[in-house]
Amino acid sequence: MSMFAKIKRTKSARKTLLYNENKVQEQKASCLLAENFVKKTEDLSFHDKLDHLELLTSLNETAEKKIAHIFLNFHRADELSNDQAVNFARRYMKIAGFEDQPYLVYRHYDAWQPHFHIVSTSVLPNRKLIDPDPQVLWKLLELTREIEHSFSLKKNHAVTPEEEQQLRVTHALKVVYGESSLKRAISDVLNTVVDHYKYTSLDELNAILRDYNVRADRGNEGSRLYQNKGLVYCALNDEGRRITRGIKASSFSLKPTLAYLEKKFVLNENLREYSRQRVETAIEWTLIAKEPDWHGFQQAMERDGISIVVQEGKDKKSGDLFFVDHSEKSVFSGESLGVRYSLRSLQERCAQHQRVQEEEETQRHRLRLRL
Repeated sequence: MSMFAKIKRTKSARKTLLYNENKVQEQKASCLLAENFVKKTEDLSFHDKLDHLELLTSLNETAEKKIAHIFLNFHRADELSNDQAVNFARRYMKIAGFEDQPYLVYRHYDAWQPHFHIVSTSVLPNRKLIDPDPQVLWKLLELTREIEHSFSLKKNHAVTPEEEQQLRVTHALKVVYGESSLKRAISDVLNTVVDHYKYTSLDELNAILRDYNVRADRGNEGSRLYQNKGLVYCALNDEGRRITRGIKASSFSLKPTLAYLEKKFVLNENLREYSRQRVETAIEWTLIAKEPDWHGFQQAMERDGISIVVQEGKDKKSGDLFFVDHSEKSVFSGESLGVRYSLRSLQERCAQHQRVQEEEETQRHRLRLRL
């Protein structure tokens, strides 16, 4: 999908509001709508907005996270007017159950793609909390599909063959030992990945390189290579096993040494926030919409431009999970996204979906036999 939305719960109305209001002061955002407030949008001060939100949050003293911070993100090629954005925000908030709540819609201009932030509170006047159930989340997913169609927004990634080629890793770029100059083939991969993808660790970089049959290797902890903070790049076979000696990072024209990569780790941390939201939302919507088994989940994510890479653990029983977003050229470990997105957690969620499907099929079969 070209657009996605995410509801995040936060504790502080002041901090959430300040984040958006500071963007407005820096001329990096504008407040498009203040719905269900006493004054008009242009007449509201910061404290008018804050006081109204805190009045409702004070009604529920037991809940910890009472502020809803909603993100609406569109494809960078979408041409979305402010009126269209406000119209969509109102429809989204109605389905999510926030129609009568006070909420503020901000348009941010600090990224390439159009994106909007909505600030509201989950506390209702009767002190209960708004907590969308799976059926509501499914309706929200359907709404985004409807919006894409009605606004003629850019759909998916495969708009043209050329764009599709750019957004996915092609097998033609894989390093195949013996078919060409090894150093040249690895160099081409490094030039494609190192300065164009956003990663924050060597493991995350290797999750991307795995699609190209390449690995960045520091050697064993006790080795001279490791102690001297050296780095080599080697070719892998299709099973992910090293099949060649390493080539020193300093010998490539790009000089992708460990020192060079460590600077990239720091820079990339803040550059991939948009993609983090996209990946988390893609995971949740895939699980809600498809109810897949593990293999089906991987295939559905791949169709959305996100590769799932599992790196085998040392005990060969556990493993590390990585999500490589080829559309936004970012990578995340499951751990960095949270416990819900670890390999074990996602496999259990997929297995649960499969068990439910099997039970439903068994019940249908029994019903047919009775008939």
